[in-house]
This record gives sequence, C-alpha cells and structure tokens, in this order.
Amino acid sequence: MSTTVPMRLNGGQHGGSFRKSKTGAIVHTVPWEVYSLEDCESFIPSPPPLGLPITDRNASESETGSWILMLTYEGLVGEGTTDPDDDANALDLELDGSMSQDTLKSNPNWKKIAAKFGWNSTAEEFPEDMPKSGSGTPARNLLHGSDSYLAVGAIFRCSFVSRTVPDSVLAKVGEIFAIPPQFNHLGIRQIAGRNWLKLTPKIDRRGNAAHVTLEYMMSGPNGWVRDVYNFSQLRTTGSGDAAGSGLHSGSLSTGGL
Repeated sequence: MSTTVPMRLNGGQHGGSFRKSKTGAIVHTVPWEVYSLEDCESFIPSPPPLGLPITDRNASESETGSWILMLTYEGLVGEGTTDPDDDANALDLELDGSMSQDTLKSNPNWKKIAAKFGWNSTAEEFPEDMPKSGSGTPARNLLHGSDSYLAVGAIFRCSFVSRTVPDSVLAKVGEIFAIPPQFNHLGIRQIAGRNWLKLTPKIDRRGNAAHVTLEYMMSGPNGWVRDVYNFSQLRTTGSGDAAGSGLHSGSLSTGGL
C-alpha cells in the first residue's frame, strides 16, 4: 500500500455528486486521488459522509500514475424507518397497464358472442359464414379463425425505502385485496368490478437501507376466485400467520403492506 495520503478532490472534472429521492434514499459520490491499487480496493475515509456505507468503488488511472477513485455511498440518514401511512409523499406509486391474449371463452360476453357468431362446440371454432338470418347470402364471419381477444390488465406498484423491512411486506402474498393499500394516493378512482392479487415483493438492499416494491395484479372482469386465493402463500419464521380470509380492504391497518 502506498505511504502517500489519499487526497479528496474538489470540483472540476472529478467533482462529486449528491442525490436524494423523495423516498429519502441518498446516493452520494465522492472523488479521491489515491496512489496504489491497494488503496483503490481498501481505502475507507473516516468519518463517512452522513454516516452512509460505501456501496461502489470505481477507479481510473491518471496520466501521472495515480488513481482517481470514485466512492459511492448509499442509504438513509438517521433511523430511516418508513411508515407509508405517515407520509404518502415518500412513496413511489405506479399503475402499469398491459394487454394480454385471453381465450374468448373467458370473455364475460361469451354466451352472446357464441350465439351471434355461430360457435361450433363440436369443431371448437366459428364457421366461415355468419349464421343465416334469411334467404340471402350469409355474411363473412369476422370471428372465423379467432379463439382469443385482447384483455386489459394492470400491475399496481408501491415502492418505499426503509432501514428495516416490515413483516407485513411478506404477509398475505397470494391473497386477494379489494383495493391495494395506497392505491387512492394515485389520484384516480378505484377501478370498478376488479380485485387485486398481492404478488411476491421485490426487496433490494443498497447500503444501509432496503428498497421495497410491493406489487398487486389486477384481476380480469370476473375477479380473482376466492376459493383458490384464500391463504398466504409465504410465511416467515415465527410469523404465526394464519390462513387469510381471501379478501382484504386497502387499509394498511387491515390489509397490511
């Protein structure tokens, strides 16, 4: 290891950077000039800025033989415990729409469609021509060769950052919610005639904080079937969670995160 003391660089080409998101997560990059590969690998300034841990080291060799070492610090300052009930402005909320190919038989209007376009239950197809309604030449059947339709879907995501991950994050995964927690903070009305299935959350540890994303999948027009999705499919050790009722409101106090 070099005996030359590393030097903190200020401004210019190798200036540092600081960013704090509305979730409270901080990313702070600090440039140093160091003088050996060993310093690149192990140099830790003291005290760390804002008490944050180093999450990344990136070094490039200069023309003089020294190294420009960029240290990245990430995390939360202080206790950093997020309670979504206290501050909805600290959440990242997203409604992500999608379209999928679903079988026509799952369409809520299937009986009317089958009757109007002459569904042949033996051949499992629509005929080339529309059912005759008189003595004239039958019209071409627009659904001949079709067996699916585009169905609307959506995922609701609620993301936050916290030092510790609440037990409720892994609770009730695979259960049905009438409306996801925090959905109303999107500023749109509840979607009628649908319910939501809680999916497995994403948990990403960066520095001293966990970045948590909760996801809820919107049902089709017939809703998620409560007889199938009526229990929590994940349990943590010592949680003691009992099988759920299969339907929850959007309140964090009753539905959990």
